[in-house]
Amino acid sequence: MTKPLIPSSMCAAAVLMTSLLIAACSGTAAGTQPANAGGPAASTGASGGAPRCANPAASAINQVGGAYASELANAVCGMSDIDPCSMLKQADVQALFAFPLGRSSTDHLGNCSWPLADPNNGDGMNVSVSNDNDQHALANDISLPSPGASGQFAVRPLSGVGDSARWELLGGYFPHVGAIKGQATCELTVDGGDAQLSVKTTGKDVFATIDPVALPGFIQKFGALCNEIFAGLGA
Repeated sequence: MTKPLIPSSMCAAAVLMTSLLIAACSGTAAGTQPANAGGPAASTGASGGAPRCANPAASAINQVGGAYASELANAVCGMSDIDPCSMLKQADVQALFAFPLGRSSTDHLGNCSWPLADPNNGDGMNVSVSNDNDQHALANDISLPSPGASGQFAVRPLSGVGDSARWELLGGYFPHVGAIKGQATCELTVDGGDAQLSVKTTGKDVFATIDPVALPGFIQKFGALCNEIFAGLGA
């Protein structure tokens, strides 16, 4: 069974201080940027000609402070400011869920979550996107079938999404799609049970499973969100 991946471009920064990154980035509303998108790591030089940091996450990290904050902020400053959820049509996301969506949030490093308005109904969807031509980990993840996996645990190809795409049911239950187009990667994961989804299921609550007949059509609509993101990236 494969697992959703953290984009490899974040790994070096995350090693320095994963907890600080989480604290600094969580809760930032999708599509919004702090007024000061620079901070110490991104301020102009003495001559006043140095460009400011383009990634709001660097400012957030500097504001939290702490050990290695400056180093981490500088690393983040050079990363692309990507908000995948802002590239999605809300109506298309809502069509996949049986309950109203809440407000999406992003860490401006290509990761966002789109929860349900009422968390008692489920956890919604997580999105992870990269556009830095560093796709080896995801390429391996979606190109190789899970060793010994079969049935609901198998990794399967998904046509019509990007240049290459695969899907699986994490733990045998939760839909997960990984796709590549050009230098861009897209991962989508549903968290919190299948009963929240707008698709026929069998069983109840956390034990609900997507009806096998309805599953292919649902996965195709789920994966189509990656195509919207690729279009938003110009991939």
